[in-house]
Amino acid sequence: MPYVLDKLREIEVNTKRHIPFVVSTGYFENFKAFEKMLEERKAKIFPKNQPKKELFEYLKGQIERSGEIQIEKQYADIFELFEKGHLDVTFRSELMTLLKEMHLEDEQKIALNFAAVRRLKEMLLHSVKEKRPDFSLPYPLISNFSKLIQDISSSYGSHVNKKSTYKATKYAIISLTNALLEMLLWFKNEII
Repeated sequence: MPYVLDKLREIEVNTKRHIPFVVSTGYFENFKAFEKMLEERKAKIFPKNQPKKELFEYLKGQIERSGEIQIEKQYADIFELFEKGHLDVTFRSELMTLLKEMHLEDEQKIALNFAAVRRLKEMLLHSVKEKRPDFSLPYPLISNFSKLIQDISSSYGSHVNKKSTYKATKYAIISLTNALLEMLLWFKNEII
């Protein structure tokens, strides 16, 4: 059992997501020793000879509470871009990390998130150029968002403004993330 749990943990670390699971066994008593370890992993042991409805409901609940699934549901219109293959897995992974972490208040994380927003904006504009090589940003809303992301993420993330004593907060990250989400919707509705 510890080997399986270690391998699951390794997958979770590599994919940066929790994988809900249960143990269904006919040897329920043999797993009592692992109960605490499983509980720490938010897993549960179910006897094999009992109806599966409780097992299924527990697993379903764990999956629905999984952070990534909640984010995908909240931003379903954005995540359609990945389901339909319009943006790659790297973009999806970085966006998911940003959406999970944009509310964090740690200064170092805020600086990293500024860099992430800028990188994602650049990846998006690269995808626009791939799909429409002669395209420029004539839409004032989108071009202003692009410039805003570039300027602020440069000043507070990539190239820290040493003259300013003001430190940007999570609210600046949330604002830039929302600007990026608007750019993604524009990409979805106008470019592809």
